[in-house]
Amino acid sequence: MKIIFRGIVQGVGFRPLVYRIAKELGLHGYVLNKGGEVEVVIDGREKEFIARLKASLPDVARIDEIIMEEYDAAYEDFKIIESKDGYREFSIPVDTAICDACLKEIFDKNNRRYLYPFTNCTICGARFSLIKDLPYDRENTSMHEFKMCNECMNEYRDAMDRRYHAQTISCPKCGPFYTLYDGRKNKIAEKNDAIKKFAKFMDDGYFGVIKSWGGMHLVCNIEKIDEFSENGMEESRNHLQ
Repeated sequence: MKIIFRGIVQGVGFRPLVYRIAKELGLHGYVLNKGGEVEVVIDGREKEFIARLKASLPDVARIDEIIMEEYDAAYEDFKIIESKDGYREFSIPVDTAICDACLKEIFDKNNRRYLYPFTNCTICGARFSLIKDLPYDRENTSMHEFKMCNECMNEYRDAMDRRYHAQTISCPKCGPFYTLYDGRKNKIAEKNDAIKKFAKFMDDGYFGVIKSWGGMHLVCNIEKIDEFSENGMEESRNHLQ
């Protein structure tokens, strides 16, 4: 049976969830992103499969339509296969606040993502801000220029890991990371030192600009808010970025 899922089904951990449920049920076939939808082929137990999928759906996902078609093919296993292009109406997932599991990693001194600001997984992090095209794969996002390190790749390939097929997976080794510049584009600091020094400059009364996944943010000390409101944009160009 071929099953087409439409809605917010890309960039929300949908394919890894499909994979795990199919494996639990002993099904064979595949799942892939196709344009703005997800295509699944399984060899039986369709009602149970869909029921489990709906019951386990991530909060950020949404199924708007399910189309089922008879499909006659034999498979020896169940796999996530390479995405295919396609053009139709689609829903783009929203940026989502960091989940508790990722937050715990950030504040764990023994974790390799300790204090790493871009920590994310299949159920949290930037989506809308990063997507350039569909299907939702790393090469179609702003993350395409950051090659996964070996450790991230191992997580990406591990079906039991919550970052299994997480397209925006990253860490301090493979990036991205913060870099601090002055108003003349001279590098001052990078990584965690950039955040610490930026905070110190704010305490000292400087104005600054933070470039995030979702845009530019003008920043100042709360005691300077009146001065900043009058001169913010122009002054920030002459201070820190």
